[in-house]
Amino acid sequence: MLTNGSASGIVGALLANGFSRRFGTVRELLLLQAATAPFALLVPLTTVGPELLLFATGGFFVGIGISVANIVVGSVRQTYCPPHLLGRVVATTMMINHSTIPVGSLLGGVLGDAIGYRPAMWITTGLVAPCRLILAMSPP
Repeated sequence: MLTNGSASGIVGALLANGFSRRFGTVRELLLLQAATAPFALLVPLTTVGPELLLFATGGFFVGIGISVANIVVGSVRQTYCPPHLLGRVVATTMMINHSTIPVGSLLGGVLGDAIGYRPAMWITTGLVAPCRLILAMSPP
């Protein structure tokens, strides 16, 4: 899985610049998030055997979307944030982002114990795809 994540990060980094030039940063972010988020739905389909490719494929494409989003958001932040505030803005967003990881892990574990791991995966991955609508409906 580590190799899969690293490869998707490299592919995403290679795609980010070309897509930004062609579509603009906001359109690029929306386009690639819309194209890659549904691949998260492949993860709960994973079973032993050849279906492990579903997990690898889903993780690879979701990783591309995440890496491109990180690049685009970082670029927008550096472009529009005053230089004297950039360090504070980055530190604050990273703290908020990373502090949600343990909460999500705990909630995912509780949900998995309550209803089973596969149904919990369906619920959480089912929530990933529509979350991109928040970006699409936000003002430019």
